[in-house]
Amino acid sequence: CGSCGFSIIALILISVVCCFGVLLVMEDSAPQPLIPNFTPQPIMADAFDTKIEEAASSASSTGAFDFRTTEFETSSWLNLNAERFTEMTVPVENIQVLFRNGIIQVYGEVDAGGFSNVPTLLEVNVTRTENGQLSVDVRDTNVGGFGLPGFMIDEIRQQVRDAIDDQLEKISGNYFVEGLFIGDGIFSIQGRVQ
Repeated sequence: CGSCGFSIIALILISVVCCFGVLLVMEDSAPQPLIPNFTPQPIMADAFDTKIEEAASSASSTGAFDFRTTEFETSSWLNLNAERFTEMTVPVENIQVLFRNGIIQVYGEVDAGGFSNVPTLLEVNVTRTENGQLSVDVRDTNVGGFGLPGFMIDEIRQQVRDAIDDQLEKISGNYFVEGLFIGDGIFSIQGRVQ
């Protein structure tokens, strides 16, 4: 039937136009890198490692710790070392971190299995509780221009919390945070071992 062929072609064209429209929406609302032209620097990653080791040593010898790092140190360390410390099943590249106004923004490009990488942005609020522990809240997510459902945000929130706990365990298993600052490109935390 002649009109059936036209209908199939019309459906195909409509599908292509819709897919193209979704791609345009993704491109427009997809997150952009936080640090333009960022290149991980081994010297910055080493500085991050050294600061963690110094904080752990101080906690062991004096019972107190003071850790301070920059966006470039953290971003370099994550890019060059993350696979050693995480159980990532999906590779993430071009990881970048910003410390602004009490918020940690984390950008990365998730490997989409042979397709172009999917730009992803997390906004995490880390605060000190009255009992000296850290509270982690994933404020916002953007994966290729789309938000995530609540159950996925809960899983991300737990993974972020676990990652923070893993780093703090290097300092000590039981800690009391006395000071926390996230801003102006700096992450700083002070506390003591309990």
